[in-house]
Amino acid sequence: MMRRALDFSEINAVALDFRRRPGSPRRARLVPASEADAMNSRRRLPHRRGVVALDIEHAGHRYRMHVGYFPDGALGEVFLDTPKQNSDLDAFAADAAILVSLLLQHGATPAEIGHALRRAPDGTAASLIGAVVDRLVEEGARP
Repeated sequence: MMRRALDFSEINAVALDFRRRPGSPRRARLVPASEADAMNSRRRLPHRRGVVALDIEHAGHRYRMHVGYFPDGALGEVFLDTPKQNSDLDAFAADAAILVSLLLQHGATPAEIGHALRRAPDGTAASLIGAVVDRLVEEGARP
């Protein structure tokens, strides 16, 4: 039996049919320019801002988490440090914190971020990022 390669138009048609619900249009909804600009705008933090330091633990590793706030009390940034500087785990933790910070600055809430992340069967965070976001949800607004 010979297999033939699918071209991109066939792959896209299959993908569209797979994702399409009955009665839904085939084309994606066009977003007005003002709405698209709002999704792409980043809220910048002031140079001096309030920060709270917290300790968290995930998968047997301890981390020091610094949470920065906007002047109105909204969460704005997260920094993570491990006891062993310049390790692979330290780099991963710092990169994860940068991504969470960017999401917060683009308007995502910790609850929205947490909802999108994977969970262990018992409902706990499956990753370091999930543990950070869970802690942010626990902390809520500025104390």
